[in-house]
Amino acid sequence: MSHTFCTLPYYQSPVNLSTESHINVTNELQRYGCRVYILQSMKCRRPIYEWPETQRPRERALDEGVESLSDSELLALIIAKGTAEHSAVQLGEALIQRFGSLGEIARRNPVEFMEIPGIGKAKAAAISAAFEMGRRAHLPDKEKVILIGKPSDVHAYMAPRIAHLPQETFWVLLLNTRGRLLRAVKISEGTLNATVAHPRDVFRTAIAENAASIVLVHNHPGGDSSPSPADVELTHQLVKAGDIFDIKVVDHVIITTNGYFSTAEKMGIP
Repeated sequence: MSHTFCTLPYYQSPVNLSTESHINVTNELQRYGCRVYILQSMKCRRPIYEWPETQRPRERALDEGVESLSDSELLALIIAKGTAEHSAVQLGEALIQRFGSLGEIARRNPVEFMEIPGIGKAKAAAISAAFEMGRRAHLPDKEKVILIGKPSDVHAYMAPRIAHLPQETFWVLLLNTRGRLLRAVKISEGTLNATVAHPRDVFRTAIAENAASIVLVHNHPGGDSSPSPADVELTHQLVKAGDIFDIKVVDHVIITTNGYFSTAEKMGIP
């Protein structure tokens, strides 16, 4: 049995189809601008508590470990409760179908989850919070001394914070004379240029913290870590400003979900 969700631009309404003609109806709905999610399951109308215990996600997670669950079953545990028409697992399937992967879901705004009928504010917030906890679990302990001596150190520290973000963010790592991280400061969000990353903003905190050197860091949401002409120009401007303030710009590292680009390693810092 298959079920089809149709999400209209200005109205959300679930449409359930239980015959083989659902494909033709789906095509017709899409012609009128509907977003359609087709969910297929052997247990379509049965709530999870009526499933055999050996097939329920919660029981399987406890007996076999969470690693035994599919992506949609993991989402089902976060969603916790389905609707009258669809189980939590089916809502998880709808999320995977809509966004393609857990990684893509993690990068999305929770408001987008509510485009799927059956996922309201509470479920959307819970999903977003679960991914945020996963990210924070990989962050270094705040009490730990962080030493930044090479680009891979920058990547290890900053990737969990910014690699997944859907927009560019520009950060500065403030270091003491021994390369110990004093603070990581977010300077701006948005397309990177001299306006959003002005030397005044970059060096104000560095001077206040008595930093001996800084590392410039920003992310590329598209996955390509190669610097743009604007990135290169901004690096040159901030290096010159650092000379004036006697604060060395050690590197400009661009971080993506696929890795990183170190200006110091690949191009050299002027």
